[in-house]
Amino acid sequence: IQNDYKTALEKSKASNKTIFVMVYATWCTHCSKMKSTVLKDATVISFLNSNFINLMMDSETAVGKEFMKKYNIKSFPVFLFLDQKETHLYSTSGEFTSEEFLAEAQKALNPNTQLPYLERKVNDDIRNPENCLIYLNALRKSIDSDKSDDITAKYLAAQSKDQLITPINWKIVAYGVNNLDSKGFE
Repeated sequence: IQNDYKTALEKSKASNKTIFVMVYATWCTHCSKMKSTVLKDATVISFLNSNFINLMMDSETAVGKEFMKKYNIKSFPVFLFLDQKETHLYSTSGEFTSEEFLAEAQKALNPNTQLPYLERKVNDDIRNPENCLIYLNALRKSIDSDKSDDITAKYLAAQSKDQLITPINWKIVAYGVNNLDSKGFE
């Protein structure tokens, strides 16, 4: 489906399939390469068609600009996976090989690697460093990467002073702090 989010959403609801959206710009060389190689690969096409309602969204159209604003998309290409309720399940961006792209699309289908699940795990036990690191790693490559500073600050606030300086906490700071004025960086 080209530039018709409403139709993709209707088909998603009717088929109970996740929506896969590629947001691209016509001038973006990485977008063009993905469209001409990975998204032309027979294995990728088969996987996408079997598991998703597929939507290509041109960022330069009025509908594309509106879509980008709704989902806070700021780079290209973005690969976004949404459920029938328009919940952001998973996203990533950039240029991939076919194998790398298929691995990302499989993560988008797995409930245990989707952002809402990972977020719930962190919120259920904010003091668990492994859950926090896994969530931050998923956020880091998603369109919601700006959430990582808040999650990191919340996690660090739940740690005692003795727990703060550990190897995993250094990773959490490295993955989760983007804003140098944030509490996490402090």
